[in-house]
Amino acid sequence: CSPAAAREIMEVTGRDTGNIPRQPVVIDEIAGVALPSALSSLRNFYSSGAASNFRVYLDETCHPDWRTDWAGPQGRVPRNDQLWWPSKYAAQGFIPHMLENSPFVTSDWREANASVVVLLVLHLSGAVAIRQQQCLKQLQQRSPSFRHDGGRRHFFIFTNDRGPCCIDGRYKDVDFMRHHIMTHGEQTGWRGETLHQYT
Repeated sequence: CSPAAAREIMEVTGRDTGNIPRQPVVIDEIAGVALPSALSSLRNFYSSGAASNFRVYLDETCHPDWRTDWAGPQGRVPRNDQLWWPSKYAAQGFIPHMLENSPFVTSDWREANASVVVLLVLHLSGAVAIRQQQCLKQLQQRSPSFRHDGGRRHFFIFTNDRGPCCIDGRYKDVDFMRHHIMTHGEQTGWRGETLHQYT
């Protein structure tokens, strides 16, 4: 990350001093778009002191080389997806990158309150839905963190259109309903059709 981005991360997270801030600046900035109940819970998370003990583990089982892929050229991403890469698909890399540069991250899954699965699916070969299903099987077979509690505290970042939600109104990958999914919402599709928002 650039020096300017590093400074911003330090200002927001307090990583330069190792302290967890009482309330990061970004909380006030999302006040207009966040659900009131979620915003209240987030503010309480910091004001109560709970943030000082909260830790996140980055589970790299599905994509151990994600840092190399993330630092590589955007040209690895299919041409049709490059337009939406900065504002949509790149969240699969931005979120782990920000967590890794925050005071919340831990390298020991036993210390973690939650785990985030790292999977930059557009950088890997194979269809998006298939790569997601393969990742779930890899976690079930090879991840000590996932196997410890069945993945109850694992969060997946799925920003692609054919995510685990549905295709024609029916759930496509029901196994993902047992886990937490971070995804995006859209008002209209690329053809202008109305789409449902999902989070």
